[in-house]
Amino acid sequence: MSDETNNPERERLEDLNIEEAAGRVTPPDLTARILAAAQRGAIDDAVTPISGAHSVPRSVRPPAGRRMTAALPRRNWQGAGIVLSAVLLFALALVAFVVWKGPAEKPTGQPATAEQPRDVQPEAPGASPKRSIPEEPQEREPEKQPKPDLEPRVEPKPEEGTPEPERPEEIVEEPKPEPEPRQPEDVVEQPGPESKPAPEPEQPKETVEQPKPDDKSEVKSTPAPVAVAYVPDGAYSRGAHHYQFRKSPDDEWAKLYSQLKDIPPSNDDKTWLYEGWQLRSEAGDVYLTNGALIQLDGVAGFHTFANGLRIELVEDEMYVDNLATTSTVQVTQGELLVNISDGAALFESRSGKLDIFCVDGQVEVDGKIIAAGYAATLGKRGLSRIREATQRDMDHPLLTGATPRQLGLEEFDSEPVGGFIQGAIETRSATELGTDDAGHVAIDTGRDAAVAFQFDGDHATLRGESVRVRYRATGAKKLILQMFCPARNDNFGIDLEPGKAGEWHVLEIKLSDLRDRVSHKDAPPPGTLLSSFTLALTGQDDAQLEVDWVELVREPRYGE
Repeated sequence: MSDETNNPERERLEDLNIEEAAGRVTPPDLTARILAAAQRGAIDDAVTPISGAHSVPRSVRPPAGRRMTAALPRRNWQGAGIVLSAVLLFALALVAFVVWKGPAEKPTGQPATAEQPRDVQPEAPGASPKRSIPEEPQEREPEKQPKPDLEPRVEPKPEEGTPEPERPEEIVEEPKPEPEPRQPEDVVEQPGPESKPAPEPEQPKETVEQPKPDDKSEVKSTPAPVAVAYVPDGAYSRGAHHYQFRKSPDDEWAKLYSQLKDIPPSNDDKTWLYEGWQLRSEAGDVYLTNGALIQLDGVAGFHTFANGLRIELVEDEMYVDNLATTSTVQVTQGELLVNISDGAALFESRSGKLDIFCVDGQVEVDGKIIAAGYAATLGKRGLSRIREATQRDMDHPLLTGATPRQLGLEEFDSEPVGGFIQGAIETRSATELGTDDAGHVAIDTGRDAAVAFQFDGDHATLRGESVRVRYRATGAKKLILQMFCPARNDNFGIDLEPGKAGEWHVLEIKLSDLRDRVSHKDAPPPGTLLSSFTLALTGQDDAQLEVDWVELVREPRYGE
């Protein structure tokens, strides 16, 4: 290794130059000291700025006046130029690094020259120089612990470089200027106006508030409860039955006829009973909306269920005729239940039990069938042994004294639904009809006068059924009543003697009394389909026949 490459003094000078170029170390100002020594002629006794082992004392130096310094070899000058160039480049790189790095980590407004804290003192000329590598922590220290109150030494070079840090400050201010956070705030502000739809959710609140009054109005219209049954006006005219009703078991009883006439769909012919209402009657007749008849002597409640109507027998007894209707009727007492799909039965409430007598068809209890002519008792433990009905059962007052069940009625207020076969409609006054009100009649004239019309669909006959007719005839010698059977392509009929001419009569004929018009032997059995009705006469050429109404009824008597 040569002396040039292994020269600690040279390395120390290079490091010192680098430190001075970087501004970390300021060489001492010896101007005043040199001038003072020159004045007193002691300059030769002064120690040269190069201290240490290389300092030269006066005793070994040439005498004053002949002093000279040997010239450095050319090779040393070239090496010094290279070293100086390297130092300058390194210094420029270091200054650029400080300018680029330092301001980004300094607080806003801090000058770029505040790189050295106060506690960093310049090294003495004789101290061993520090290499640039260990100096890096000194640059990082302001990053970790910035001191806003540092007072940097005023030096022209750093001051000239102060505008340069302003550029990074501008760069810092661009990310810093919270326009970007403000942009999200602007974005939030944009949904802010979108939050104006927030009042739209308030509109549903208003809509919720609006339905409340609407609901009140709906409550007023919805209480139109489901109609379950009605009492015909004819029941009031008989005067023997007193009807009272209440809308719930907690209400007081009130007269039915006087208070319900204004409740739709009440009209001149019937007074309606609705879901949940109760009725109290003394052997009065009530019709269900499916056509079934109830004879009630006690208290009953009216309800609906999925497959039909339900009647709750609260007190006493009741007769139900649900033959040939459109739905099932349930009879209940507490937890006890009886189904009547196609039948008629008498029910009597007794000490938490229900006595059942099947008059016609059949009834079903807990999967067991009670046929016509049989009776049983239903209790909490189930159905008792099924027995044959007694004469006492058959002679019950609700069976023998009740009014017949109406199966069909034609009053000729308009042309029959099925249409006329023969006859026409005319108006008659109350006097002419012999009733309280005016009305209409079906009329025909001539020696073969007749009133005939088609039913609204075929009618299936029932056990105990009768046909009733109110008529008036003049000039008649004989009357013929007949009903056509499509299956036989013939009529079942009967010949009758006419009543007193010019007067109104009510004719009632049991269907079991009719005979076929060929053999005059066969009667229509229950279930026979009939499609039309005819009342005809034979008599004089000027004979006349008037019919006020035609009615099909069934009396609640067993075995007929």
